[in-house]
Amino acid sequence: MNKNRWTPIILCIIASLILTIIPYQVHSAPPVEQNTIIIDINGNGDYTSIKDGIENATPTTILLVKNGIYKENNLAINKKITINGEAPSTTIVDCNGENGFILESKYVEISNLKIINTKEYAIYIATDSGNCIISTCTIVKSTAGIAVQIQSSSNTISNCKLIGNEKI
Repeated sequence: MNKNRWTPIILCIIASLILTIIPYQVHSAPPVEQNTIIIDINGNGDYTSIKDGIENATPTTILLVKNGIYKENNLAINKKITINGEAPSTTIVDCNGENGFILESKYVEISNLKIINTKEYAIYIATDSGNCIISTCTIVKSTAGIAVQIQSSSNTISNCKLIGNEKI
């Protein structure tokens, strides 16, 4: 009977010894590499257009868009990137009567931009493009009245001003 009482204690001691003898290492996940691309209409960055920045970005790249008026449209994004303007009052994307941003990838982030003069929509989030974030943007009335057209789920629109738009 005494033998049965000591068996669990002896097993715990043996297990503890084995765990301290066997070397083990904790491996952390490698950091995600993030490149930063500077977009400056005045030529003081990596590119002068948002479109060129998007085309040359790798996944997880951050595009920092400097103040200015960028006359660009139909900006298709098919990779996980972040586009961050300096301020929505001074970083303006004039779509010249055409559509604005077309998000065709998951986890795209757009912030601190003013999007004006659009045709059908300022931002379109396609069916397979969930988990996108649109924040601190100002979208001024588009011709069709659609500020953000969303065809997927789990997206976040926050702290945005929709001026004169009939639909979101």
